[in-house]
Amino acid sequence: MAGEDATLSPGLLPASQSIPQLEERPKAIAARQETPELRVDPEFKGLIPPLTSSELRVLKESLLADGCRDKLIVWKDHNILLDGHHRHQICQEKGIRFETREIELSSRADAKIWILKNQRGRRNLNESQRAMLALKLEAIYSEQAKEKMGTRTGFVQNLGQVEGGRSAEKAAKDMNISHQTVTFAKKVATNGLPELIKMVESGDIAVSAAAQVASKPTDIQEAIVERVISQSRDGAKPKIAAIMREIAPSSQETQGDNPDMQLEKLRKNQKANLELLHGIESSLRPENLIEMLTATESIMARLREIEANSLDSGQIHSTNCVIELEDFKTFLLSLEPITKDLRIRFEADGVRAIASDMMGYMAADAFLPKELFSKYNELGEIGLPDTKKLLGMVSACSRDSSPGKKNLSLFVESCDEGDVSGKLHGASGRQESQYALLRPDLIIQRGMPEAHPSCEVIVEGKALAGAVKKAKDIDPIVKFLVSDGTLSLVSQNEDARGTQRPACRVLRSGSVDSKFNINRLMDISRIIEKSKEVTLGLGLGEPMTIDLKINTIAIKYYIKEETQ
Repeated sequence: MAGEDATLSPGLLPASQSIPQLEERPKAIAARQETPELRVDPEFKGLIPPLTSSELRVLKESLLADGCRDKLIVWKDHNILLDGHHRHQICQEKGIRFETREIELSSRADAKIWILKNQRGRRNLNESQRAMLALKLEAIYSEQAKEKMGTRTGFVQNLGQVEGGRSAEKAAKDMNISHQTVTFAKKVATNGLPELIKMVESGDIAVSAAAQVASKPTDIQEAIVERVISQSRDGAKPKIAAIMREIAPSSQETQGDNPDMQLEKLRKNQKANLELLHGIESSLRPENLIEMLTATESIMARLREIEANSLDSGQIHSTNCVIELEDFKTFLLSLEPITKDLRIRFEADGVRAIASDMMGYMAADAFLPKELFSKYNELGEIGLPDTKKLLGMVSACSRDSSPGKKNLSLFVESCDEGDVSGKLHGASGRQESQYALLRPDLIIQRGMPEAHPSCEVIVEGKALAGAVKKAKDIDPIVKFLVSDGTLSLVSQNEDARGTQRPACRVLRSGSVDSKFNINRLMDISRIIEKSKEVTLGLGLGEPMTIDLKINTIAIKYYIKEETQ
């Protein structure tokens, strides 16, 4: 039987591949029929790497043909499933009978350790997949060590560091991998995109290669992941090293007499000169300014000449806008999780957009100030029929390997062809893309819903995003509470209680007791993470508001309370 459900008797396995047990072997209880009270713990299930689509298909075919021959393992006196989650789900769906076997475990930590060790013994996991499991084991071992040490300080703090190292070594040994492989896994888990982590956990790419990808900036990671997915979809086996060389060449490959590198040096020098001028209001030798003004005018004339020689005739537009590519990308990313289609308005002071989902559960109001543009024109209101596709266009521009700051030039080519109102052109480096625009009046735009928070707290963006990710692993519904200057995210899962308390500063106190679907916050966690400070607005029976700024881009979110 494929995947996690391919069971062999321990006596038929090599010693190195026998089913792992705790130091005290759990006591086996006589087999019995599954009862209706059998429960699935979200945290326990989340420890198990998912089966691939082919493994799941083979498992389903086997269960339909032969029935469920292997017993599901259950935590005694808790009736919580420990092993056989995929089999249990299929059996429930298809009405297939199955039996269970109970084992005794003293705590949730021991239960999690058993699950992780059992995965190594029962599934054909590669070294990279075992490395990701080792990270979870290490965290459990470290927590157990802290509990044993209690609240002692001083010498015990140093001892805690030693215990942390021992936990890592023990986890690596349990998963039969090197300590270096675990180090690679830590880099991926800490700095890698969620999509990259999933690729390692599913065994699609090696953890060592993923660690190199995780060391790159987010935009580079996104480009590499997109290329890997595209090549895999086409049936090719992606070569990470070759993809990285193409998308993110080393600095040695971009050095030398490259004209764009020389232009980048000039830009940095000009920026430094501007900083020197900021504090100067007057001079005792104003006659010297004439020489500097003449030199500056000569530089401007030469830059215009270079621009004219560099642009094709189709790229020369007097009404274009120029902005740092990452700023425009951040603006779009803040809105894309809310809705597919969108209206954005280029007004006198900057770009505005309001996004709302169809059911009214989430909304966003984003403002991109004019000051972030190095060149700005009021392009009016435009309709984006597929925001994700536009993000893809911007990402394609960001993959250009030409040296220098990555700015994005935008201009609108107007036309009137039915529902199409023109094209949005984007150019950066050697990359140029076109995006078909929809008539703005065809896109329904709802206003930002009202909210009346009685309490406001300020939280560091990374701390809030981290708390949201941890809460999601326990339960999708989370209660937000503010009491005694503390913000608490409390799980509503009775079998896996958990509370996250990110450090905060209370601006305004008031009654707070509201539940929210944490997956909605997960959708915008990348934006929350980028903000230094986030202001949360909460109230009794009120929606949540989230106000933040990223490089002066102002974003406000509205999230409806979960009533069920």
